Amino acid sequence: MSFYEKFKAVTRGWTITSNYSRLSEETLLSSPDCEKQNIESIPHSKKRSFLGAIWAVLFVIWTIAVFLVASRFHGRAACIRETTTWSPAIDVVRYKDVIIEGDFLKKSPYRGAGESVDRAWDELWMVGGVPIRIDDSELAILNKSAERPWTRIPESRGGGIAGYPEVFHQLHCLNMLRMASYPELYATHSLFADHPPDTTRSHIDHCIEIIRMQLQCSAEMTPVLTEDIPGRKFPAADFRVTHRCKNFDELFTWTKENILHGAGNWDIPRFGDH
Repeated sequence: MSFYEKFKAVTRGWTITSNYSRLSEETLLSSPDCEKQNIESIPHSKKRSFLGAIWAVLFVIWTIAVFLVASRFHGRAACIRETTTWSPAIDVVRYKDVIIEGDFLKKSPYRGAGESVDRAWDELWMVGGVPIRIDDSELAILNKSAERPWTRIPESRGGGIAGYPEVFHQLHCLNMLRMASYPELYATHSLFADHPPDTTRSHIDHCIEIIRMQLQCSAEMTPVLTEDIPGRKFPAADFRVTHRCKNFDELFTWTKENILHGAGNWDIPRFGDH
């Protein structure tokens, strides 16, 4: 006799009972919990329609929210690319409103002459004397020919082409004009003393031109207002003007994090070693 036949013989006559039974809808609806929830008395088909409508509304709201956020981000990114020349830092360019404090007697760490002022200017622009990396494929974006003998970063530092964010060159030029306006203090400075007078003159004129062209390029049109003050012969200009500026602090930080010491003109250890 097979195992199955033996098992069938042994279990013949066994009866399996269950204590469970299907509750009727009437029993369910008469329970205290269901009495508190009127929604449970809605027919199942209507329940499904009601919940489906809720999910549909939530999905539409979610879709609209995602679309608005994406549109805003895309719009901001598109605006930045429309108003900003490409650079490796373009993705960190942000704008903010800044009140330019341009009063005649406004104190500033960059105003005047002396060791502390010189130090403030050096900290402001010298980071731009250490290069950042430009990939060969990005030359076309900068409208530059790949045939020219561009200064290259050593392969030991990752290779590529050495580039210098222009804002720091412009700040260098402005600093040179500041120093040139105090000849009694800076005549013996290496910036002037180490070069023939005609070279220094050309350098100064170059800097004036660089700043002129940059000012015309940005062409800031925010109005400067004037006040008629009793007792004054001419109206007084209010040089405290709000401008929408690139966030320089963020760009400065990005530059410090991306310069490559030992790969270009200068090596400035105090700006960190990257």
